[in-house]
Amino acid sequence: MRISPLVLWLSLLFCFSAAAQNTYTIYGKVIDAKSGESIPFAPVRLKGTLVNTTTDTAGNFKIVTKLFSDSIIIQMLGYQTQSVPVKKIKEQSVQISVQPIVTGKHRQN
Repeated sequence: MRISPLVLWLSLLFCFSAAAQNTYTIYGKVIDAKSGESIPFAPVRLKGTLVNTTTDTAGNFKIVTKLFSDSIIIQMLGYQTQSVPVKKIKEQSVQISVQPIVTGKHRQN
């Protein structure tokens, strides 16, 4: 059985085009909206995917993926969930301010 040169060429073309898919890089910083301080170890994920990371000790993060999502989500205890839109461009930077949750008010008599 002999493989047609056209079939071989198309197979190679498919392999190279699959390897050349776009890669998206999103990097940024997560900060407390009230204090302005960075938030270390905050979970950051691409909406609708399993792609995720956490911020470093300075609140910085970087996600490199071939998947695209229209937003990233930050969800953690003590803060309101924040969804931030992202663009379908090769590389972008975002700064995310998350609001602390106020659990109760102290009343003086």
